[in-house]
Amino acid sequence: MSLSDYEINGQIIDRLTLTRQLLDGFVSDYSGQRIGLVTLGNPPAIWLPLTSDKIIVQDAISRIRTFLGGE
Repeated sequence: MSLSDYEINGQIIDRLTLTRQLLDGFVSDYSGQRIGLVTLGNPPAIWLPLTSDKIIVQDAISRIRTFLGGE
């Protein structure tokens, strides 16, 4: 996730930044009742339980780091 191998508008960005941007857009467009976040790693964990507050979800997305899922 830390590799900088994507280019958007002439700017090189890392995979985690791209993932955050995509997730943020998904949350903004999401019309369901509740949404949550799960990190997949060793062990997997619920990063944010189901909620209807999109602002909290977007804040949690901004705090995701590559080490959250373990080694």
